Amino acid sequence: MTFLINLFLIINLNAAVIKNEVTSVGTTEFDFKEVCEELGVKDAVIITPVNGHSIECLNRKFSLTEFCHKKIPADKPFARGYANKESRKVVCEMASKVMFSLSCDKDHIKFCKDAKIGCEKLKKIFAYRLDLAHYSMLEKTLNCYFSNPIGDNFDEY
Repeated sequence: MTFLINLFLIINLNAAVIKNEVTSVGTTEFDFKEVCEELGVKDAVIITPVNGHSIECLNRKFSLTEFCHKKIPADKPFARGYANKESRKVVCEMASKVMFSLSCDKDHIKFCKDAKIGCEKLKKIFAYRLDLAHYSMLEKTLNCYFSNPIGDNFDEY
């Protein structure tokens, strides 16, 4: 159920994103075929990135964030997983901070009713293992700032 909610949010968010700035610490990439096989779909003839954050292996959809969450060691500052359509690879992105702004138009007002709750929902998509460090509403824009948990050392990455 969580996957379906996240998928719905991802599809509908793209038009309203004002800013998504990531201070990247590193990435790990996997071929589409390798991802499908690890998700239990062997010999997938048809592999399609459905949107930036999910993949379809023989008509079965999978969250790339969930895939990467399992592949990246728990002590790494994993932010998100997404599909690079050109290289046909899944990119697992690690980040020290993410700054995200969302337009509070009529289709996305649900995130803006409570800035903290809205940012927590967006964290699951764009800053998975980072902490919500700041949130605010300025005019009709939701601003979220995510960072590494206090005390993490960036030199390890």
